[in-house]
Amino acid sequence: MIPKIKIILHFPVDVWKMFISYLPGAIGFKLRYRFWKNRLKFLGKNVKIDVGVYFQNPQFISIETPGKIMAFKATPTFSPRKIGPSTIH
Repeated sequence: MIPKIKIILHFPVDVWKMFISYLPGAIGFKLRYRFWKNRLKFLGKNVKIDVGVYFQNPQFISIETPGKIMAFKATPTFSPRKIGPSTIH
């Protein structure tokens, strides 16, 4: 019973995540930035998150460098990870 309630409660967030993940253009960049800003451990200014980017375990990821996180890059993280100039692709 409880897993069904969790699915129902997470459904609106999942639909919103799906919508903004594939929204192109400047509006998409802004909405993805605002969405992930609240979920990542840290997200610096002027970071552009491209279409199709998904972070697993975002509570462990810090992105400090202004730059662009490219599309369809998987970033599996199970422990704290800092993304800097040498790790952004």
